[in-house]
Amino acid sequence: MPFIQDDSQDVVVILGPLYHLKTEEERHSAIAEADRILKPGGMLAVAYISRYFVGGLFAQKFPELITPNVLSELQTQGTVSCPEASRFFRVGYFATPMEVEHLLVQQDFEIVSHTATDGFGRYISNGVNHFTAQQYQTWLAYHLAVCDEPSLLGSSNHGLVVAKSRQPRTR
Repeated sequence: MPFIQDDSQDVVVILGPLYHLKTEEERHSAIAEADRILKPGGMLAVAYISRYFVGGLFAQKFPELITPNVLSELQTQGTVSCPEASRFFRVGYFATPMEVEHLLVQQDFEIVSHTATDGFGRYISNGVNHFTAQQYQTWLAYHLAVCDEPSLLGSSNHGLVVAKSRQPRTR
């Protein structure tokens, strides 16, 4: 983003690009660019799609993708190149929760929070979609109370890591 000045932004959000940056170099570059435009002490929010969720989604909705090759590639590389997979999966990159934290810490960010934004709700959507308004509000309060639980991060479709740019800069 050469049109944005260095150290000029209080907050930067990356709410989709990591889904498609398939190489480690591209992901590092995106985070470095966010760091460049952030003011010292600025906040960065990074969303990702969990590769563990994607594996579960395949088991639930795309059983034809449950093959040793597909799951091995997903587990080890975070990608799905199988021609039988939809284009969405073939152009995507799916991260692990710890990988995203490591990416940020490597570039000298301090992790502030890490949230399972969807939790395991997508797996139980049939039940949730039939809740009464009161049940839904109760479920929502429960979700918000537990969405930062580290053991739930990988089961969520999306994760959101909020990090703070360290002072002084080490660029």
